[in-house]
Amino acid sequence: MPIQLSSLNQKKEKIYNHLQSCVQQETAEKVIERYYCLFVKATGYEEPEIRDTLEAIAKGDKAETEFASFLSNCCYIAINHWLRQSADPENIIPEFVKIFEDIPAFARLQTSASRRIRERVSDFNKSQHFLRMQRLRRLLTTTEETQKDKSQPLAILLGRYPFLYQNCILTADNYPQTKQALKKFQKQQEYDFEVSLSRYITNQVRLARLAERYGSLAKAQNAILPKPNPTLLKDAELIATLQHFISGVEGKSTYRDLAQRFLTHSRKADTFRTYKRDLYEYLIASIDDSYSKQQFNQRLAYFIKNTLTEWDWEKPNEQLILRIANNLLKFLVIESQQKIDHYLYLDLVTNLGPTKTIGLLLKIVLISNKIYPYLTSRFAILYNHYENTPRHNVHWLFKSLENLNIALTIHYSSLDLSYWSSANSLPN
Repeated sequence: MPIQLSSLNQKKEKIYNHLQSCVQQETAEKVIERYYCLFVKATGYEEPEIRDTLEAIAKGDKAETEFASFLSNCCYIAINHWLRQSADPENIIPEFVKIFEDIPAFARLQTSASRRIRERVSDFNKSQHFLRMQRLRRLLTTTEETQKDKSQPLAILLGRYPFLYQNCILTADNYPQTKQALKKFQKQQEYDFEVSLSRYITNQVRLARLAERYGSLAKAQNAILPKPNPTLLKDAELIATLQHFISGVEGKSTYRDLAQRFLTHSRKADTFRTYKRDLYEYLIASIDDSYSKQQFNQRLAYFIKNTLTEWDWEKPNEQLILRIANNLLKFLVIESQQKIDHYLYLDLVTNLGPTKTIGLLLKIVLISNKIYPYLTSRFAILYNHYENTPRHNVHWLFKSLENLNIALTIHYSSLDLSYWSSANSLPN
């Protein structure tokens, strides 16, 4: 007899409440042992009533399509707790995820109920839910030495890019606590990078000033302790990137200056059509003529002109600005997981370089803070598509992610960055 929906939900809640109680009262080691016995081994669980409830869920009418989501929720009850309260999530969570990676072979003497549970868990092992858990494991365990190995897959670098966490790890049906816990972890990673980058730049500025005083860079280097480069770019690449995003890109105007100037001017637009024309001029102003005249200007103009044309004679508003910005990011980077073509973005990086290409995208994001997640979601799609590809085969994407991390840190950092203007004097 089919299990009624209300009854099924009650059974799921019973499992959730049981696991929540265990997680709060027991050691991480004991909790991991419980999950292994209940879900992976699927036999010998010390509380038969919970085991029977799980069996009923596993044989339910919708189990084939819904069990992976249910098990994901079960797992995140433990993961959420450890992310928020454990002093050692970098070891506990990877050990927990590993029990679902190493599912032992089926035993002959197992009951049909145990086999059914393990079949469902095996399906979970192949799901997007578990893939996201594996990304979290890699995020917590990857060492700096491994990240420097160019032959490693791009997936190894996920921990370096906090702006990807929400899109690459969270699923639509995650509990709100998961989002909160991951957001807290993301904020800490962002802060750590901000501090490291700030220390590096301060050190480089001091080095430049001492070199000028001593008349020798070598003497200056002997006078102060170096600070490590917090990126995977070479020092010269990092300095050039910093100079681009901190100093002027059009004369002495910074990206923030240009965005503010555009916002002030665009408020005068009577129609959305006029706003789109101004937006086009704003975007192409800092693109090299040698590239912009190779059809890019024409393609961009055509796209903007023919986007949301039904609103052309309306007064521009926040919703229209967000919509055209999102459409632009899809056009310039990638549209969706289903429409994976990103030829134009590859062409931009190849011709302009990753720094100026990210600069172009930054101009769009600086129009409104609400556009920020639209940009990070585009790069999450690219990351997901290439995560198993060796880094040296997607050098363009790796460099883009490094540049984007720097650009977002500079423009959205909570630190006082006013002194960074002296970065023009950094030694090359």
